Amino acid sequence: MKRDEDIIALFLVNEDYLKQIKEKYSQSLMNKDIDPQLKVKIKNYLENLRSILDYLAKEIKEKYVLTQDKPYFPMACKNKDDFIKYANKQFPNLISKNKLLFDTLESYQSYNPNGLKSLNKFNSLVNEKKHDNLTPQEIKEMGRSLSLQFPNGASIGLGLGSSISGNGIIESGGAKVILNNEPISGNSPAKNISGNVSQKVTIWKNIKFSSIDEDVLPFLELVKSDVSYIASDLKKYL
Repeated sequence: MKRDEDIIALFLVNEDYLKQIKEKYSQSLMNKDIDPQLKVKIKNYLENLRSILDYLAKEIKEKYVLTQDKPYFPMACKNKDDFIKYANKQFPNLISKNKLLFDTLESYQSYNPNGLKSLNKFNSLVNEKKHDNLTPQEIKEMGRSLSLQFPNGASIGLGLGSSISGNGIIESGGAKVILNNEPISGNSPAKNISGNVSQKVTIWKNIKFSSIDEDVLPFLELVKSDVSYIASDLKKYL
């Protein structure tokens, strides 16, 4: 069926988009500025996934409802009553023609304990009414880490959120870090050093969808996984 081929093609195109997104993502972090091409590629990637869901909605409507108006896949429902109202509008009489399919669509909704948690936020990104502001993003600093290297090869690494405090002395290879009740961390490198100790602060950053407060790359992977699951799960009905 042509629509099945279109769905497979969109998944394949998105694999290439995701590689490009990751490249532009890294470049944006290095440049401390979001590349406009990153926004465009994310927009296309998300819209392709939305198209897959709407292809599936059209398959359902053609097989069970037999009306020609364009349906939209339910993914923004807030609760069960909201879903029933929306699904009955998109797929009139589906509940009587295939209750199991109706319940399956309901099981995907984000409000369910075992539902697909990306759907509601995904919908807010691709909502046609917000098309001009489709993928608002911002670079966020996640935190800082610190590494200290002593002249004899010994080292100390302090990861995100970790620190050392007290009134002691850290010594190795004749070099010292004197704490003097001043904590050391990624946010506070050692101030009192005796000898050749090198310090390196690493700033950890990511890019977020500001409108849904989600990290871009993990969320794109999650939406891909959820849409792939839906497409596979619905095959038994279509």
